[in-house]
Amino acid sequence: SLKERISEPAYESFARQSRAASLQNNLLLIETPNGFTQNFLSKKYTALFKEILQEISGDPIEIQFIVNETMTLDAPPSAPGAN
Repeated sequence: SLKERISEPAYESFARQSRAASLQNNLLLIETPNGFTQNFLSKKYTALFKEILQEISGDPIEIQFIVNETMTLDAPPSAPGAN
Protein backbone atom coordinates (compact mmCIF):
# COMPACT_ATOMS: atom_id res chain seq x y z
CA SER A 1 0.00 0.00 0.00
CA LEU A 2 1.00 3.62 -0.38
CA LYS A 3 1.16 4.12 3.38
CA GLU A 4 3.86 1.45 3.62
CA ARG A 5 5.96 3.00 0.85
CA ILE A 6 6.25 6.65 1.89
CA SER A 7 7.29 8.28 5.13
CA GLU A 8 4.66 8.61 7.84
CA PRO A 9 4.91 12.44 7.91
CA ALA A 10 4.41 12.63 4.11
CA TYR A 11 1.48 10.24 4.30
CA GLU A 12 -0.20 12.06 7.19
CA SER A 13 0.44 15.56 5.81
CA PHE A 14 -0.27 15.01 2.13
CA ALA A 15 -1.47 11.62 0.90
CA ARG A 16 -4.07 11.04 3.61
CA GLN A 17 -5.67 14.39 2.76
CA SER A 18 -6.16 13.39 -0.89
CA ARG A 19 -8.68 11.10 -2.55
CA ALA A 20 -9.47 9.50 -5.87
CA ALA A 21 -12.06 11.58 -7.71
CA SER A 22 -12.60 9.63 -10.93
CA LEU A 23 -11.09 7.02 -13.22
CA GLN A 24 -11.84 7.22 -16.93
CA ASN A 25 -9.86 5.88 -19.88
CA ASN A 26 -6.96 4.87 -17.59
CA LEU A 27 -6.68 8.41 -16.15
CA LEU A 28 -7.13 8.70 -12.40
CA LEU A 29 -7.92 12.15 -11.05
CA ILE A 30 -6.76 12.61 -7.46
CA GLU A 31 -8.24 15.51 -5.52
CA THR A 32 -6.04 17.46 -3.14
CA PRO A 33 -7.19 20.16 -0.71
CA ASN A 34 -4.81 22.87 -1.94
CA GLY A 35 -2.16 23.77 -4.49
CA PHE A 36 0.73 23.05 -2.14
CA THR A 37 -0.39 19.45 -1.63
CA GLN A 38 -1.08 19.08 -5.35
CA ASN A 39 2.41 20.30 -6.24
CA PHE A 40 4.14 18.21 -3.56
CA LEU A 41 2.43 14.96 -4.51
CA SER A 42 2.84 15.59 -8.22
CA LYS A 43 6.56 16.29 -8.00
CA LYS A 44 7.52 13.72 -5.37
CA TYR A 45 5.12 10.81 -5.78
CA THR A 46 3.64 10.61 -9.29
CA ALA A 47 5.91 7.71 -10.29
CA LEU A 48 5.16 5.79 -7.08
CA PHE A 49 1.40 6.28 -7.41
CA LYS A 50 1.55 5.03 -11.02
CA GLU A 51 3.64 2.03 -10.00
CA ILE A 52 1.21 1.03 -7.25
CA LEU A 53 -1.80 1.51 -9.51
CA GLN A 54 -0.27 -0.69 -12.19
CA GLU A 55 0.50 -3.38 -9.60
CA ILE A 56 -3.15 -3.31 -8.49
CA SER A 57 -4.86 -3.03 -11.86
CA GLY A 58 -2.40 -4.77 -14.15
CA ASP A 59 -2.68 -1.84 -16.57
CA PRO A 60 -0.74 1.40 -16.83
CA ILE A 61 -2.74 4.22 -15.23
CA GLU A 62 -1.98 7.89 -15.74
CA ILE A 63 -2.67 10.21 -12.82
CA GLN A 64 -3.43 13.87 -12.47
CA PHE A 65 -3.58 15.74 -9.19
CA ILE A 66 -6.27 18.41 -9.05
CA VAL A 67 -7.23 20.94 -6.37
CA ASN A 68 -10.63 20.77 -4.73
CA GLU A 69 -10.65 23.59 -2.19
CA THR A 70 -14.04 22.48 -0.87
CA MET A 71 -12.54 19.31 0.61
CA THR A 72 -12.66 19.20 4.38
CA LEU A 73 -9.34 18.33 5.95
CA ASP A 74 -9.24 15.59 8.54
CA ALA A 75 -7.75 16.66 11.83
CA PRO A 76 -4.58 14.74 12.67
CA PRO A 77 -5.05 12.15 15.41
CA SER A 78 -4.39 13.39 18.92
CA ALA A 79 -1.19 12.26 20.59
CA PRO A 80 -1.73 9.76 23.40
CA GLY A 81 -2.22 11.55 26.68
CA ALA A 82 -2.83 14.93 24.98
CA ASN A 83 -6.22 15.34 26.66
